[in-house]
Amino acid sequence: LRQLREVFGFGLGLFGVSVGSVLVISTQALIIAKFIGLAEAGIWTVCTRPFTIMLSIIWRPYDSSFTIISEMLVRHEYGHFLKWFVSLGKFTLGVSFIAAAIFTAFNTPFVQIWTGGRVFWPDHNNILLACWIPLLTISHCASWVIQASKHLRSLPWICLFEGVFFVAAASLLAPAFGFMGVILCGWPA
Repeated sequence: LRQLREVFGFGLGLFGVSVGSVLVISTQALIIAKFIGLAEAGIWTVCTRPFTIMLSIIWRPYDSSFTIISEMLVRHEYGHFLKWFVSLGKFTLGVSFIAAAIFTAFNTPFVQIWTGGRVFWPDHNNILLACWIPLLTISHCASWVIQASKHLRSLPWICLFEGVFFVAAASLLAPAFGFMGVILCGWPA
């Protein structure tokens, strides 16, 4: 019964982390559709697709090694874990900075080619999203390590708070500041 309670508690904690993450990463289009307009939500979806794809690529090495992280922690190989975590963390963060630079330089031309010039996306949005890439990467890597350790403690509540904060702040700022307001609300989260 104790093990069942532990497993259920851990699953509930992971659910909280997932809900918070979804609120931050996946509600922008809904907020934009509600407070700015449906056409703008379509523009957001098209113009941020490369951003989403880049995040998936950047995070793939870290996500793929989740079982390795868990195994090292279960075996109490903390020295090896720390060495591995630092080296993979540096690599992932370095890739995120390179991806941010590539995104800044090539997203607008890519969108222009992809849409045949029908969609306008200002460069300052690319810069703001590019600045968000390393921040999300650091958060993602740290969150995965905590999840692998199975000692979630307050992480689910922090993620839920971040998600609710993002939705509330973006809902308030989107009408006045547009895309820029939505992007900036994601930075603290």
